[in-house]
Amino acid sequence: MVVLDIDPSRENDPCLQEGVSLIGDTLSELGISSIPKTSGATGL
Repeated sequence: MVVLDIDPSRENDPCLQEGVSLIGDTLSELGISSIPKTSGATGL
């Protein structure tokens, strides 16, 4: 299991949103399941 902890420093940062989307797409292309999870703070 690998955990990617991505906590934005600014809310709704378009670069962060694009980066997270690219990570999800890449994992999917590699056949790796991914699940976003709320951390209880600002992370997802």
